Amino acid sequence: LLWFIGDLPTNGYVSVVGPWALCKLWEIWGRASSAFIFSSSIMMRAYAFDVVFNRGKPYRGWAIFGPVLLIATAILAYDIAGQIIEDRLTVSLLHSLQVCYYAEAFRISSLSIVWFWWLLVIFFTVRIRKIHSSFNEFRNYTYMITIVLSFVLGTTILHIVFPKYPLNRVVRIITTASDIIMCNSSIWIIVAHPTYKCMFDHDRYLDEWYTKLRRDGLQRAYEMDSDQADGASSEEHSSTENPPQSPGQQTTDEQTTNQRTTDEQTTNQRTTDQQTTNQQTASTGQAVKAAG
Repeated sequence: LLWFIGDLPTNGYVSVVGPWALCKLWEIWGRASSAFIFSSSIMMRAYAFDVVFNRGKPYRGWAIFGPVLLIATAILAYDIAGQIIEDRLTVSLLHSLQVCYYAEAFRISSLSIVWFWWLLVIFFTVRIRKIHSSFNEFRNYTYMITIVLSFVLGTTILHIVFPKYPLNRVVRIITTASDIIMCNSSIWIIVAHPTYKCMFDHDRYLDEWYTKLRRDGLQRAYEMDSDQADGASSEEHSSTENPPQSPGQQTTDEQTTNQRTTDEQTTNQRTTDQQTTNQQTASTGQAVKAAG
């Protein structure tokens, strides 16, 4: 939200008067800081997986607060420095055009920090590519990195080739839309599948989750009781012994069963007929002996 609000005075969507004339507030503390926090949050998620599964350490205490404090300090230092440095070197208000304008130094430094965060994301993504199946998000991170870096690369080229793009209505609309699409798609890549499953296929998804935790030996960490673990184990064993059949296979099996039933009925009928014939033969023999 702050990222989008910071876009408004920069990309010429509002009249830069009153509170909107505080360009440094919206651009440094709003837009730039939001981009840094978003990127570092994605990085911290991958870092957490690396700490737990690759390093075998618990993700608590200084494993959390150390990096968070370091990141918060770095972002806060950048914002304070940008606020103190004179406007012509950071963000300034162009009264003639009524737009907040980035100085070249501020533009380059901000984009460099964004690239730095995403290089760290790539680094940790490579490290978590072989972790336990329950938490393996390598594919999701690969999709996310592809989307985000394509937009970041486009934004970098735009700022280098066409730094006055806010003066072009079409370009600034595309830029703002790209920011919104990038942020939302990155988040939904992670949460879309579990959200859908929890809403529309909750019980089966929960059983699958228990099965994965048990297979990875993590049932104790999640305080699974014995019934949940045994239920997941029974379901996994049952699915292994009796794998689900396709509709075509089920139809074939039904036809085979029906054919076997028909064959049994034919055999029984033949046996009955044979017994009847034998009884008739015996009766005829007795009649002949009596007549003799």
